[in-house]
Parts: sequence; C-alpha cells; structure tokens
Amino acid sequence: MFANKRWAILAALVVIAAMILPACAPPTPEIVEVTKIVEVTKVVEKPVEVVITPTPTPAPEKPITLDFIFGTEPPTADPALATDTTSVFLCEQLFLGLTDFDDETSEVVPELATRWEVSEDGLTYTFYMRDDAVWVRYHPGTGEVEEIRPVTAHDVEYGVKRTVDPATASDYAYVLYIIKNAEAINTGEEPDIDKLGVKALDDYTVQFTLEHPAGYFPAIAGMWVARPMPKEAIEEYGER
Repeated sequence: MFANKRWAILAALVVIAAMILPACAPPTPEIVEVTKIVEVTKVVEKPVEVVITPTPTPAPEKPITLDFIFGTEPPTADPALATDTTSVFLCEQLFLGLTDFDDETSEVVPELATRWEVSEDGLTYTFYMRDDAVWVRYHPGTGEVEEIRPVTAHDVEYGVKRTVDPATASDYAYVLYIIKNAEAINTGEEPDIDKLGVKALDDYTVQFTLEHPAGYFPAIAGMWVARPMPKEAIEEYGER
C-alpha cells in the first residue's frame, strides 16, 4: 500500500512538471519587417550662358602737360653748368641720361641706354642706346613741338667732352674725373680734348674708358653733367 502511495505521488509530480515547463519556456522571437527608405536626388544639368567681355581698345595717346611751380627762376637749363637744385631738376625733365635710379629700390637702371657691358678688367664700359629718343623744339607762340632729329651716341660724346672742357667752366666737371684723362684735360694739363676716354662707336653705341675700375660708374653715367647735349643749338645760340 505504501508503494502504491509513492507511485501516486511521483505521478502527480510528473503532471505538475509538465504544466510548469511550458510556462517557463522562452517566448518565440517575433520577426519584424523593417523597410529602408532611400532618398534619390536627380542631377539636372542647366546650361549657363557665358558673356565674354571684349578686350578694350586702348585710348589714343594724348600729350601730357607738366605744370610745376619753381621756388625761383632756374639760373640755367644747361646740363654742363647746372649746380643748384632748381636747374638740376629742370635738366632732369629736359634731358635723358644713359641710366637712371629706380624710384623704389634706388637701383641703377637703363634709361637712354638699353643695356651696357663691362670689360673683364673693369676699365671699359660700353652702352647700347635706344633709337626712339629725339631732339625737339618747342614753339611758344603756337604751342607746337617740332621733332629735329634722333638723339645719338655722338650727342653723349659731345656732352661729356663739353662738360670736361675747361672753356665751359663747369663746376661739376670733377664728377667725371673717373673717365680717362678727364682731370688732366679739365685742369689744362692735357690740351687735346679728343684724348678724353669717351667715344661714339656708332650712332647708338658709346664707350667709356676709365682711369681705374669703378663699379659705381653706371650711376655717374646718368648724372646731368654726362647727358647728351644738342651741339647745333649750342653752337648757334651760345650762352643763350
């Protein structure tokens, strides 16, 4: 009887376990469907009209008038004789030098010359000149400017010789003493002006021979006392 009771209890436990186990089992996972939305951008090419601006036509060159008020009447317009700042300024406006100074860097740059060469020993400087500079004559009565002729290397040679010539009595002739025989000629020790170390090799090439090498000579070549001078006008009008 006791044995039957044990079997009854065991059967009851089996039934209870069968009822509990389904309740404790993990739930069946739910499948969720996800829809992804993709945004599509459509690129549409739109023609763009390009307007080309034509290159402007340069305006015709017009004469330039320089108006300047001097503090005093310029004592001279002669490059060989100018000593004061007013006269030197006037000569700067009227005569081109072989060289000039750059306004920003103060470097010596070509002006009437286009370039120059120096010999290996530093004694000979050869300047090659522009061919577009001309001598002009201004007529105050009509305001017209008359072109006379080109400015040449012969005008440079003449101007330098005229400054050094003791007959000219240039106060600044000593600036050119670096040129061969310049001091001897200016002081009267050498009477032959043609022995001065300056020579026009052709119409647009002028050559200088120096007493000794001087790297600063291109700056001297641009000073007012070394400017080309109009021989015809000077010989015709003299001091006037």
